[in-house]
Amino acid sequence: MNLSRYNSEERKILNSRMTLYKNLSQMAAIICFVLICLFSLLPSRDIPSTSIFPFADKGAHALAYTGFGLFVFLTKASAIFSKNIVDDENDVINWIFNPILHVYILGVPLGIIIEFIQSKVGRSFDLLDWLADTIGLTFGIIVAIIIVKLVFSYRFTKVGEIEA
Repeated sequence: MNLSRYNSEERKILNSRMTLYKNLSQMAAIICFVLICLFSLLPSRDIPSTSIFPFADKGAHALAYTGFGLFVFLTKASAIFSKNIVDDENDVINWIFNPILHVYILGVPLGIIIEFIQSKVGRSFDLLDWLADTIGLTFGIIVAIIIVKLVFSYRFTKVGEIEA
């Protein structure tokens, strides 16, 4: 998204919206982080049984990390857009690669660290849980890219669509 084609008032509106999106995504990412830590470190007797479905535990891991990856990606992408770093919406390095890097830098170590901590608090260390976490991060990135391409790019392609 090239913000240089907008006048200063329109840029101000876009930047304030991107800042709002960034702040909301950041709050959601923090909530996901707290919930992941909370549920991952609860004693196993306090966790509801998921034995009804095969691999439900892995699905829960993937779902939690999908949310985390989604919101971390949206936070970083919104920050990039609000700083007018993106000169072209096809600038893959700025608006896709940088947020992907942030998702994996935060999410992959989080998953493995929690697995190590779980082994110290009466839970089991399971590399398949960590794999499910990483798969969830990847799904979150995919969903976030779709959201950015469909919502952000479409919404800001025409000056007439910008509203205060």
